[in-house]
Amino acid sequence: MKRLIRGRIKTVNLNNVREIYVKYRFLVWFFLGIILGTFCMNFFCDYFYDKLGIYSSYFMETYGNIVVDKKSLFWYALRDYGLEILLIFMLAPTSVGSVFLNIFCGYKGTVIALLISSSVLKYGAGGLLIYILSIFPHYITYGIMIWLLLCFGNLINENMKLFRRNRCMGGGIGESIKIFGRELTEGRKLWRGIIWIAALWILTAFFEIYVNIGIMSRFI
Repeated sequence: MKRLIRGRIKTVNLNNVREIYVKYRFLVWFFLGIILGTFCMNFFCDYFYDKLGIYSSYFMETYGNIVVDKKSLFWYALRDYGLEILLIFMLAPTSVGSVFLNIFCGYKGTVIALLISSSVLKYGAGGLLIYILSIFPHYITYGIMIWLLLCFGNLINENMKLFRRNRCMGGGIGESIKIFGRELTEGRKLWRGIIWIAALWILTAFFEIYVNIGIMSRFI
C-alpha cells in the first residue's frame, strides 16, 4: 500500500506489519489491556477504587492479624488457577479460540493496570512496592505458566484450523485426525507442554500461599 507523506511516496509493507502482529500479538493485547485499565482507573477512579478495595486501609491493617488455614487456601488457589487452565484448553480448539486468547491477554493487562493504579493512588510511589510484594514470587511462575498456556493454546488452535481445512478440501475424517495428531505431537510438544504447565500450576499455588503470605506479613 502506498501513502503520500509530505510530498513523498512511501511504501508500507502490510505483510511485514501482519507478521510482526502475529508474532507478538499476545504482548500487543496485553499492553492494550494495560492502557485500558489505566484509562478506566483515571476516568472512573471512585468506582473502580471502591470495587477493588484490596489495598484499602482496613485490608492492610488486618492482613497481619489474620489466621490463615494454608492447606485449605492452597487447594482453593489450585482450583482457581486450574479454572483458567481448563478454560484455555476448552476454548483454544474452537473456532473462537484465537479471539479468546487475545481477549484473555487483554483482560490480564487490564486487571494488572487496575491493581497497580489502585495501589499507587492510595499509597503514592510506595504503592508500587506494595503491589510487587503482593505478587512475589508466585507471579513469576504464574507468568511463565500463562505464556506457555497461550503458546500451547495457539498451537492447538492452529492445528485445529489445519484439521478443518483438510476436511474442507475433501480429505477423509481419518486422514484429518491423523494429520492433526501428527502435527500436534511433533517434537513431543504436547506432553512436554502439559508436564510444564502442571508443574508451574502447582508451584504457583504453593508460592502464593506458603511464601507470599509470609512475605506480606513481614512488611505490612
